[in-house]
Amino acid sequence: MVRTEEDVRYINRLVNLENKSVLEIGCGTGRITFPLAMKAREIVAIDVNERVIEEASRRNRYENVRFSVGNIESVRLGSKFDVILSTWMGYMYLNDMPKAIQNISNHLEDDGVFLLLCGYYDDEYTKIVRMLIGGKAKRTSFYNEVETILSAFFTFERHILKGELVFSSVREVTERLRLELKNEYGLTMDNHHEQQLRGYLRSKDKLAIGNDSLAYRCRKHASR
Repeated sequence: MVRTEEDVRYINRLVNLENKSVLEIGCGTGRITFPLAMKAREIVAIDVNERVIEEASRRNRYENVRFSVGNIESVRLGSKFDVILSTWMGYMYLNDMPKAIQNISNHLEDDGVFLLLCGYYDDEYTKIVRMLIGGKAKRTSFYNEVETILSAFFTFERHILKGELVFSSVREVTERLRLELKNEYGLTMDNHHEQQLRGYLRSKDKLAIGNDSLAYRCRKHASR
């Protein structure tokens, strides 16, 4: 269940894209890129996955949008941007996160804004996942690490953005969580997990689960 509309609304709330140059990191097939193209002056959108860049380029109908294969740890684009944004939680899979954040800083105008939008580690959805796996999900230590690295290059504000996933049936919820356990934790949902989930859902008035986002709105240090 993709939250494109909510993500776009959050981005527009936190940063002004009107007539700005934008670098989007981890753009995928352009789910965020295309809705923002009508406001920004130009968007350069990068992703490490060549296949999704090919798909995004095929779908692109905007003259002010350019898709390119690139890794934020090493890419050199030859220009700076007013806004750099990412809704990509893949930061936890980077080989060298400090190098990536430094490269983001290098590509940002001195008065620009870097916006990192990611999942929140203490929302209702994450608590359900934690209940099912019997352990920690979206470790707070990871977010502490991100903030430590960010603080070396930026001053930043944290924003918790409230969201909600609405489902049409218990089966839909179950399949969503089944994929979450498989893709993120390598676990198979069994009958015990399903019983736990159904028991939790019976206590709710509607099939809706809080699914919040955490946004870091960053500006470069004055001395950088």
